[in-house]
Amino acid sequence: MIDLYTWATPNGRKISIALEEMGLPYDVHRVDIGKNQQFDSAFAAHEYVADEYSIADMALWPWASRFAWQGVSLADFEHVRRWYRTLANRRSVVRGYKVPDDSLDIPWVP
Repeated sequence: MIDLYTWATPNGRKISIALEEMGLPYDVHRVDIGKNQQFDSAFAAHEYVADEYSIADMALWPWASRFAWQGVSLADFEHVRRWYRTLANRRSVVRGYKVPDDSLDIPWVP
């Protein structure tokens, strides 16, 4: 079982999405970076890596999902919009996006 220490950020979500894509089992441990929990001694004992990395398309997708927050219209980028929607419809992306906060829905583009 993989222990995933994460928060609802694009870097955190790209890892949960990748784990879902690979069908690997994992336990979620919330690390609220807004409260600086990543610096708590209990968390630091796990020898974490400050940034998470992945080479999959899913690594970029969580950042693209913030298009509205960034003031970007995907309507202006036909191919990016198609790519975004294709990934947004994958079950593993939907499940991984909701880690660690299952109340969040994927921002949709018509």
